[in-house]
Amino acid sequence: MKIAVASMQGEVSQHFGHCEKFKVFTIVDKAVSKVEEIINPAQHSHGQLPAMLMQHGVNIVIAGGIGTGAKQLLQKADISVYSGVSGNVEEAVHLFLSGKLFDANTDCGHHHGDDHDHGQHHGHHH
Repeated sequence: MKIAVASMQGEVSQHFGHCEKFKVFTIVDKAVSKVEEIINPAQHSHGQLPAMLMQHGVNIVIAGGIGTGAKQLLQKADISVYSGVSGNVEEAVHLFLSGKLFDANTDCGHHHGDDHDHGQHHGHHH
């Protein structure tokens, strides 16, 4: 199993498509066996990301906020999405592996150019 975490400076990125990179954790027997970093080549064209993550064999995506379109594309590719997550990237993976990470269903339904704040809690609904 491979888990990709949208990452920004070591923390879970609050915007899936705007993250600087994805940290990809290969899991064997419920433990991390390998960690790779994939630079986000598509910081402004989110549509490419699901295909890129599929090519890397990703099964799970963890992010703070994710747009409805990106989430649907990932789910069509049989990639599970956990959103509404914040904090340290490694801690998020640990929570997932221990069964304590849940999808908060926090779709980030913004349009480019919006000037509203997406804080750490990301608890607002659109």
